[in-house]
Amino acid sequence: MLGDIPKVTPSLATALLIQERASALGFDWMEYEQVLAKVPEEIEEIETKVSSKLNSVQKSAKIKGFRKGKAPLDLVTKIYEPEIRQDVINEVVVRKFYDQVEE
Repeated sequence: MLGDIPKVTPSLATALLIQERASALGFDWMEYEQVLAKVPEEIEEIETKVSSKLNSVQKSAKIKGFRKGKAPLDLVTKIYEPEIRQDVINEVVVRKFYDQVEE
C-alpha cells in the first residue's frame, strides 16, 4: 500500500501521497464533526486495552520489595504504563489501517 513510495520523496510530497491513499481507503471524512464523534470511541478502545495489559503485567511483574505478581497496580502502572500505552496505540493504528486496506 505505502511500500512503493520512494524514501527520497520530499516530506510534503510523501504526506500528500499517503493522504490520497488513505482517503481512497475510507480514512477521509467530509465534516470534522464525524472525526470528533469517532475520537471518544477510539480512546475508550485504547484505555480498555491499556488497562487489560496492565492487569496482565501486574500478575507477572517482578518488582523489588514485592513477591512476583503482588506489586500494587498503581506501582505497576507508574512503571510500565507509558511503554504499554505506546505499544497499544501502535497495535491499534496498524490493525485499523490494515482493516481498512482489506475492505
